[in-house]
Amino acid sequence: MKEAAKGEMVCDGYPRLERGDFWMESSSKVWGKLGVRCCLEGKGGEALHGLFGETLGFDWPLSPCTYGEGGKKKGWHRCMWLGPDEWLLMCDEGELGSLVQGLEKAGLSEGVLLSCVEETDQWEHILLGGEGVRMYLGGCVMMDMEEVGFPRGKVVGTMLGNVRVLLLCGGGDGGDVFEILVRRSEASYVWRMLEMSSRIHYYREGYEGMECE
Repeated sequence: MKEAAKGEMVCDGYPRLERGDFWMESSSKVWGKLGVRCCLEGKGGEALHGLFGETLGFDWPLSPCTYGEGGKKKGWHRCMWLGPDEWLLMCDEGELGSLVQGLEKAGLSEGVLLSCVEETDQWEHILLGGEGVRMYLGGCVMMDMEEVGFPRGKVVGTMLGNVRVLLLCGGGDGGDVFEILVRRSEASYVWRMLEMSSRIHYYREGYEGMECE
């Protein structure tokens, strides 16, 4: 993740925003995104599931509201469960072609039809973190944002205002980092709503004496 000073401009002109105990910014890296649809039921589907895992370097997620990530020599990949027959993949943009070839080859070998559609330009990617990020997001979405209800490794489709987004929980030793994926045409609305909600959170938590631009 890119480290940015307060007010520095990042992807798509959105400035990194720091408010008290949380921060948010637009992702500084453009990830390739691939929508995949296929049926993994039956004998052919089970075999295909294994081949998909070999292609990505980790188990292809089958459980609702989960994602897997990792990679082999070809780089990092993430696969998010969206439905029983639908997933969204993220990878280095230069790896999209080889990834599609690998998935289609696996489908042909097992006689299973699948659809792969590039969606890189359809999504905007927003990152949120900090000690207070769960409390902040709890005021933005109608979901339980406590760690028990929304652990790392979970991804859900939810409403943020009038817009449907994908909300994912990841992170590392530095704490939880949430990611919001929103359709690019609706990204400005979502960013402004998050910014407005941050002001409410900022004052509600009593950060007196700190500038709120």
